[in-house]
Amino acid sequence: MTAERWERLAAVLTTAGYPATVTARTYPGGVSRSITIRLDATHLIEVRDSWWRGHWAGYQVWLEDADSIQRAYRSRMKNRGRVVDAVRDFSALTA
Repeated sequence: MTAERWERLAAVLTTAGYPATVTARTYPGGVSRSITIRLDATHLIEVRDSWWRGHWAGYQVWLEDADSIQRAYRSRMKNRGRVVDAVRDFSALTA
C-alpha cells in the first residue's frame, strides 16, 4: 500500500472528526503503515493492512480496550468510506 493512499485515508478520517496520523515502520521486506485513533483513555482504534497470499485484501479496523483486548473487528474493506463507517460504529460502542 502506498504512502499516498494511507495519507488520503488519514485525511478522510480527520475530516470525519477522527484525527488520524499515519505511522510507518520499516522492516527488512519494506514498510508497514497503520493509523491509530485514541478515542479516550481506555479505547483505541487501529487501522491496518490485510494481506492474503501476497495480495492486498483491504483495510482492517480494530477496537481495543485498555488491556489490549479486541472488542470489535472488521476486515477486507477497500473503500475509505467503509473504513470511516467502521470507525464511527466502533466509536459509538465506547460512548
